[in-house]
Amino acid sequence: MVKKSLATVFVMFLTLVLGSGSALGADEKKEKKNKDANSVSGVVKAVDSTKKTVTLEVKVKKNTEEKVLTLAGDGSVKIAGKDATLADLKVGEKAVAKLNDKGEIASITSGKKEKTK
Repeated sequence: MVKKSLATVFVMFLTLVLGSGSALGADEKKEKKNKDANSVSGVVKAVDSTKKTVTLEVKVKKNTEEKVLTLAGDGSVKIAGKDATLADLKVGEKAVAKLNDKGEIASITSGKKEKTK
């Protein structure tokens, strides 16, 4: 009877430990998904410096759609690792926009960084 009770306690302990481990894994996946949700990557389709907007063509599942994003007041633009302006973004290039809590572009990067020797 004591062995049966110990076995039951052991199984409950394993269930608790393994169950909390998978919950932690789920939290990590959720955090990564949220982090990904705060960025948009795609091909630059249009730039409007006056309105401070960039239109990116992004893949959504098997389709593509255009997203018009606005540069935040304190947003930054980098091309090949160097500071730039929205007007410097080129149509047809790939870009990654990191968004702030309002869904505006906090930073957008395009082009490859030059390798230093």
